[in-house]
Amino acid sequence: MHGKTVIHRDIKPANIMLTEVDGRIVYKLIDLSISAVEREAREDVAQTLRTGTTTLQALEGTPHFMSPEQIQEGTAVTAQTDLWSLGVVMFQALGGTLPFAADETDRTKILYAIVNAQPPQLSDVIKEAGGVSDSISDFTDHALQKRLLDRFETEQ
Repeated sequence: MHGKTVIHRDIKPANIMLTEVDGRIVYKLIDLSISAVEREAREDVAQTLRTGTTTLQALEGTPHFMSPEQIQEGTAVTAQTDLWSLGVVMFQALGGTLPFAADETDRTKILYAIVNAQPPQLSDVIKEAGGVSDSISDFTDHALQKRLLDRFETEQ
């Protein structure tokens, strides 16, 4: 998707489907209803195709899985936005909890925490449960860096 400059913007467990292809389990992303290219005006699509980024006009997505740049008005949303959300999915799957305001149902508090609070390190959250390898923990922590420049880069 990113190679085609499509930014999903709503990666969460409910949008990851498991299926079998040729005897192998394959993960597929579904529900592209708020993907960047699909919902933008023609001019914005041209900008996205040219630069690989888009600027949000409205707050869309599932609060617990939104990246800081999705929340901050006028901030560029890139493929790294999806990597953030994947980091949240991994954190939840491995740690059994969400990294930001897991007990909160107040959308404003969740969004504030995502922009302003530091997530706990995955290794600290699951230390008592036997832990995970350092490489998986490091990957998840890296995906949840606030600044785009501190996250993984992606080829587009």
